[in-house]
Amino acid sequence: MADIVLEISRPPFGHENTFAGLYVGLVMVTKGKEVTVVLRGDGVYTGLAGQENPMENIHLPDTEQQMQDIIDLDGRVVA
Repeated sequence: MADIVLEISRPPFGHENTFAGLYVGLVMVTKGKEVTVVLRGDGVYTGLAGQENPMENIHLPDTEQQMQDIIDLDGRVVA
C-alpha cells in the first residue's frame, strides 16, 4: 500500500487547514493506508496535550483527539 505523508504547518486553531488535514489522515488510515502526520512550524502546537476543548469555543473538533485516533489506528504523528 502507498504511504501517505501529511504535513501540518498551521497552528491548531484559527485555520481549517489543521482540522481538515487530520481528518483526511484519519479517513486514509481507516482505509488501510500507512499514514504519517508531520507537525512542522506552527503545526507543532497541534501536538500540545491538554488544550482547551475547541468545540466549546470555536466549534472545531479536538485536534488532540484526532491525532490520538490516527495513532490508535496504527498511524504515526511526528514533530
